Order: sequence, then C-alpha cells, then structure tokens
Amino acid sequence: MDCKVSIIIPSAGQKHRRESLFRAIDSILTQRGVKAVPIVVLNGENIDPEIAETLKSRPDIILEHQAEASLPRAICAKIKRRWLHSLHMISEHYRGQGEYQKAWRFHLRSLLAPQGMKFLPYSYHLAGR
Repeated sequence: MDCKVSIIIPSAGQKHRRESLFRAIDSILTQRGVKAVPIVVLNGENIDPEIAETLKSRPDIILEHQAEASLPRAICAKIKRRWLHSLHMISEHYRGQGEYQKAWRFHLRSLLAPQGMKFLPYSYHLAGR
C-alpha cells in the first residue's frame, strides 16, 4: 500500500510563474510509491485570476488562500490545519484497534490545539465505544 503525503506549494499565483507552478504540481502527482496530495497556498492579493480558476477546477489538488503575502504564514496556516486533522485520524485509528487509552490521548491533544474544539462531539462517540 502506498503511503499518503501532503506537499505544500506556496505561490503568489503570478502569471510569469504559471509554468513552474503547474510543473511542480505535475511532478508531485506523478510520484511513485506514494499517494501525494499537492496543497497549493496562493498568498497575497495580486493572484492571476486565470491561475486561481484553473486550480479551483482541479479535483486532484487542495487549494487554499492566504490573504497576506507571506510565505511563512502560508505554510504555517496549512500545517496547523493538517496537524489537527492528523491527531483526530490517529485517535480514530486507535479506537478502531480497540486501544482506547491511546485513542483518548490523541483525541485530547486535538481538543487542546487551536480550533480543536470542533472535535468535541467526537468525545461522545469515543466514550460510547
């Protein structure tokens, strides 16, 4: 089974960089031995509308927008969201394996993370086993 990885591509979405952006996406999607998911973070307000529309129409990528043109913030915002989701998925994995103590440990970590309270209803599911 191929492992799954997410690869963040921060971009200002400028017309003169279009070719390299789409070449990077294609390179990620053609990797062997791994299920690679490109996450394109368009940051700033000077994004070429044609590039944005093309990216929106592609089901094989995840598209995010960061209003401030900041590479570190673009990367950090997406990593935080993926990290939170990963904690939840690890908790679900352990619950499915019957390892409830480990499941609770990862679930509590997800609740304590920023925006983690959205997983609070899962507490009832986990408690009911």
